[in-house]
Amino acid sequence: MTLTIALLLSKYTATSAAETNDPAAEKGITDPCTEVDYLKELRKQLEGRLGSLSPAVADSKTLARKYRLAATKAMVAEYICSILALVALAGNSLERNEGKLAVATTAMREAQQRIDIQIGIAQSAIAVAKTVVGAKTDASHTKASHIVTINLETKATGNQICKPTAPEATPECKHGRPDAAKLFRMKLTEAAKLHEFVPEKTLVPAHGSGFSGGSSGSQGTVLNACTWHASDGKVAFTHGNWVGKPAQTQIQFFASNSARTACSAEAKTIGESGSQPKNSPTHSVKH
Repeated sequence: MTLTIALLLSKYTATSAAETNDPAAEKGITDPCTEVDYLKELRKQLEGRLGSLSPAVADSKTLARKYRLAATKAMVAEYICSILALVALAGNSLERNEGKLAVATTAMREAQQRIDIQIGIAQSAIAVAKTVVGAKTDASHTKASHIVTINLETKATGNQICKPTAPEATPECKHGRPDAAKLFRMKLTEAAKLHEFVPEKTLVPAHGSGFSGGSSGSQGTVLNACTWHASDGKVAFTHGNWVGKPAQTQIQFFASNSARTACSAEAKTIGESGSQPKNSPTHSVKH
């Protein structure tokens, strides 16, 4: 059973690498809602695989106990060679199977953890899509760029605007440019599609030059609005618009812990486009 799991995992690794550019696969995860469904189903399957290992190990323990019982009886009969063979077989059986179970359990749990992170990322994207302020509803920003930055570790509630609690977010609120190695990017959808969720909202004109908190959009000359989405107390995002730029939508995630963040390996250098302000907190790449 453990070997089967190992083969399944190795096959999954191989095929996932081979099918990186599979159009059908890519189409399946274009929609964040669909991606969440797929991820949850995968997690359920992993849990089932892991659960099926335990009975197999229990069976091997039973077999080992039988060996030991046979060894005890052989000891009475003074069958020394048989005793040694049976004891060794029993010990090896237990250690081998329990060791494999431990390895498989660790691998499964790590996979599930990464799936949970990816589910959170996809759900964050959905949350952004449902609550983002629509740039296209503001006549003065009909061709604005639109940037959404999500910090996976920031905990913000209410109107704690631009007051990050995670170190990784501080460059954002100091008009600094985040380290490209700490960012990875995912395009959610076209700006027009994103803005369909909240057509009645408009952006607040920018005032001032700093991030000082508050519930309005007066958070700087680059960002036209800045707000936090406190879903599960983990996700925050800002809205940015640059006048005169082609409409575009991006979501940028902070890979604050590269060892635990599912997509940290996909970190890309953030390119500059056109004459964006040098103090812009994030730089986007044109479509």
